[in-house]
Amino acid sequence: MDETIFRAGLAADGFTEVLVREWAPDQVLAEHDHPFDARLLVLRGGLTLTQASGAQTLGPGQGCELQRGTPHAEHYGPAGCSVLVGRRRD
Repeated sequence: MDETIFRAGLAADGFTEVLVREWAPDQVLAEHDHPFDARLLVLRGGLTLTQASGAQTLGPGQGCELQRGTPHAEHYGPAGCSVLVGRRRD
């Protein structure tokens, strides 16, 4: 996915908070959830996202969407990760 197209989709779908998050190599976030819908695009590096439905590994140009309240864990790759994130709180 192209970053420009991804950003346009965020705006069109009401994701009003847009930020780039940088994660350290091999950083792990234990299971948690968010009070907002999140859509993300990996810009650099990679991550494995684990939900009840299983684990999904994402690399540059790949992304996913999480509904608010969805329990998940995050494990960032050995090179760290840069992620473009959109948040929708409505």
